[in-house]
Amino acid sequence: MKLRAISFLKSIFCALLICIAVVSTRQSLFAQPAAAPPDTQSPSMQPPSLPTVNLPNFIKPHVDPLTHVLAPGDVVEFTINILKDMPKTTAELPKLFQIRADGDVELPVVGETKAGGLTLAQLSKVIDSKLRLKLRDPRFRLGISTAAPVQVVVLGEVVRPGRYDIAPGSGVQEALAVAGGLSQLADKNSILIVDGVTRKTVAALKPSDPGYNLMTLKNGDAVYVLPGRKVNVVGEVFKPGTFALPNESGSPIDAMNVAGGPKPNASLPRCVIYRPGKSLAINVDLSHGQIAILSVSTTTNSTDSAGNATMLQTNPVYNDSSAPRALNVTTTNSTHNSSQTPIDPSVAVMQEGDVLIVPPRQAVVITGAPKLVSLVGGETLLDIVLQAGVSNDAHLDDIKILRVDANTNNATNFEPEHVNLRRYFENQDRSVLVPIKDGDIVVIDLPQPGLVPDFRSIVRSTTSMLLNPLSLFFMLR
Repeated sequence: MKLRAISFLKSIFCALLICIAVVSTRQSLFAQPAAAPPDTQSPSMQPPSLPTVNLPNFIKPHVDPLTHVLAPGDVVEFTINILKDMPKTTAELPKLFQIRADGDVELPVVGETKAGGLTLAQLSKVIDSKLRLKLRDPRFRLGISTAAPVQVVVLGEVVRPGRYDIAPGSGVQEALAVAGGLSQLADKNSILIVDGVTRKTVAALKPSDPGYNLMTLKNGDAVYVLPGRKVNVVGEVFKPGTFALPNESGSPIDAMNVAGGPKPNASLPRCVIYRPGKSLAINVDLSHGQIAILSVSTTTNSTDSAGNATMLQTNPVYNDSSAPRALNVTTTNSTHNSSQTPIDPSVAVMQEGDVLIVPPRQAVVITGAPKLVSLVGGETLLDIVLQAGVSNDAHLDDIKILRVDANTNNATNFEPEHVNLRRYFENQDRSVLVPIKDGDIVVIDLPQPGLVPDFRSIVRSTTSMLLNPLSLFFMLR
């Protein structure tokens, strides 16, 4: 019996050793490795840094607990300590309560309370007065957990008009941003704010106003962007088309800038404001950062020899160099007539439906028939002759150049320059490679051989038919 007992004890002891070995093995297999000290941790094991995301202003909440007016949908946090001696975890249990659509909120102990339209300080006074009817020394805590979005309407000249939710405390910029921004025809200086309750216009804003970024929109408010003056810009600009200028102002320089600005080959001294409603053509010089009114003329429709309609500039009605300056507008004149009406500087302000024509820099080569040659700058007489495709039997020994003032479209001197271009081909005389500028007229051969050239007539007909920017506008229609 003793032997059996001893063998039984031995078997039990062996079983215990086996269990201990198994347990220790499992712990070694599933044990987590110790974290390396910060100074010995491999750089490759460092967690990647997350990029910083800058949210647009209309997404960020703008809730000031001191000034925020509670509205339906807001969630307030209300905590009341009824039993002072109870542990804090038991006595103070934060609760969240949403303000209903009617503006009321149901609070424990307090009961039904009007919250909509009140600030936290005002609501706190109401709660305190109600609790004092039930408790001797009420203690509570009140705060804003979540502010409901403000719903506004954005209408008028915006990309996506409609009804939008914006964060509380947001203003006009945020409302315009969620609506896609201003459209191409908007007047950024004419933004109306309509109160959501009274339905009355409470403000007419523009970005330069001090209160533009300070006004806070309320639930139900409407933002209305008025359209500007619609004008057209054609010719040598980067984005020709229809645009809007501010209703209270708008110069041709502003119109040219909203159209992308002038191209390098634009002839800024020969721009024209065409006013279809009054059949007026206003020649303006935009080359020096200000507006110089050169002349104002009426326009008439005519047809060319092929029966095509053309537009001619005739009958000057204003031309007076004594007109006063206003809004960086000046007036010039080369043929002043005291009987003509003085130029009103306001005539250069772009009006609804006006067309600003920015012509290209050009010269005219007359060799049997007039030809327009585009200029990019730095051209000489030889360049112009080659571009015009002058024939070999042309009279290159007596080329006449009429210098036309690009500011007035008038010849500076009706006595032309005489240049013998054959001297370059025969003797390599580079002195005859005179520069050609915008508006110059190069006469090689007259349409009728043997005709005595009347250069006044040449200048008048050429500038009115070819160098007149109105011709460019009519061709683009």
